[in-house]
Amino acid sequence: MNISFIKKLITTNASFATLALRIPVAIIFIAHGAQKLFGWFGGYGL
Repeated sequence: MNISFIKKLITTNASFATLALRIPVAIIFIAHGAQKLFGWFGGYGL
């Protein structure tokens, strides 16, 4: 395989479109983790 192809495959794009997708996903993951760990949002907690 060509090194430039691998570099192109693993590089990230720091645009506002990815930011608009990452923020809601982060909120979902944080809420789910809080539900599992602390029992918030109707979860049982540890």
